[in-house]
Amino acid sequence: MDRSVRANGAKIIPTLPIAMAHNAAARERIAHLASLSARFCFAALIVAPMRLRWTIAARPFEPLFREYTDLFLYASDLFLIATLFFWLAALALAPRALTIQPRAQTFLVAVFTIVAVIGISSSIDAPITIYHAARLALLAVLYFFVVNEIRSFSFFALPLAIQVAMQSVIAFAQVILQHSIGWQSIGELALDPAQSGISIVLTDGARILRAYGLTDHPNILGGALAFGLLALATIFLNEQSRRARAGLGAICTLGCAALFFTFSRAAWLAFGIANIFYFGFLLITRQKTSARTLGMLWAIALLFIAPLIIYNARSVSARLNGDNSLAEIWTEARSLAERATINRAVIDTILNSKLPFWGVGVGALPRALMENNPQLDSYFQPAHIALLNAFAETGWLGGSLYAALLAAPFILLWRTRARIIFSPTLCGASALLIAIMIVGLFDYYTWLLAPGRLWQWIAWGVWAFIYRDAMLIRMEN
Repeated sequence: MDRSVRANGAKIIPTLPIAMAHNAAARERIAHLASLSARFCFAALIVAPMRLRWTIAARPFEPLFREYTDLFLYASDLFLIATLFFWLAALALAPRALTIQPRAQTFLVAVFTIVAVIGISSSIDAPITIYHAARLALLAVLYFFVVNEIRSFSFFALPLAIQVAMQSVIAFAQVILQHSIGWQSIGELALDPAQSGISIVLTDGARILRAYGLTDHPNILGGALAFGLLALATIFLNEQSRRARAGLGAICTLGCAALFFTFSRAAWLAFGIANIFYFGFLLITRQKTSARTLGMLWAIALLFIAPLIIYNARSVSARLNGDNSLAEIWTEARSLAERATINRAVIDTILNSKLPFWGVGVGALPRALMENNPQLDSYFQPAHIALLNAFAETGWLGGSLYAALLAAPFILLWRTRARIIFSPTLCGASALLIAIMIVGLFDYYTWLLAPGRLWQWIAWGVWAFIYRDAMLIRMEN
């Protein structure tokens, strides 16, 4: 029986406005659910084990490392794709205007991504460049997601706390046991300090395993911990709950100890210099209470890890050129010599008149070095300076855009210093960008590898929305 018919036979015909209102309300509910799902997947992306991955296309090119030739799908990629899918679905269901503020940085993100994609046309290895260009395009969309969807820096508190705590506990176990803990199913490398290729500190003839966590290398773990600790410290400064502060403080102390056991000079340096700038930002902007709180946080952490530093003083000395170790210890001397050799080869590639206008292609530099410098006295790998890789792989235009992207936040801060509120959050986000830049002066993972790229692009997006909010608050006042 037709339910629209009354008992007396008269039909009820719903009015068009009511039907449209019901439809619109349903779309709004679904859009809200999709938006929540996007945020959940974004949080999961941050927590996901950094090295957990699957090979989707094996492309061996001896003697290149497979990390430079194979195509991988990371666990974080799944959450990245899911984040963008749900976000775009929410926008399709409930369209709204998106912000592109700050325009200068957003413009650079968009144009740099386009240049990287165009570089496929001149790539020496088109499949690998298509793969990396697609990854950069996804990260550019993720940047827009962060700028438009993340409302507060405190959003990162729980996922970052989980990530730092998880990596720190695993790092401790590896250092104590001096081998891997058997978690290969979630991305842990099989670690044996006696095995060639495993990163160690050579101290008095003993091979001391450096902490890897769930990453490909201790330097990557060190950078991730340094970045995460700076972000957690910023959240700590804004947290009002004593219980939450105590938890964050404990995780920061644990993370500092794990950072120490990576024995990563670049991560130590980046963490130290970024904190100096952080203190400077706070003091110059007359936020003495926040500066004092930040100092107390790191002082307490240092007090707890001081015994570890003293106990491992010989290993620290070996990493910091004590007794001329960088020249006398063969592992240290070889590492530095290889870096210098690779950096010179990449500079020669950039200055070569035969360099294509669009570069050799994103991700294709190791193969370009292999084909152009077959007698190179080093492994074929990217330069240990991120900006050099940007120039070599995306040409002079792409490299200049990447350099501008690195500098843009600080140029904007200087030019608009009288029109923004320098909150502890803005100071912390700026210090985070400084840490990432410093790491990029000594390693390439912020340019090429999935964990480093995620930190770089998310940090750009985080800084952008915090800066925009600082401008809006000043305008409202």
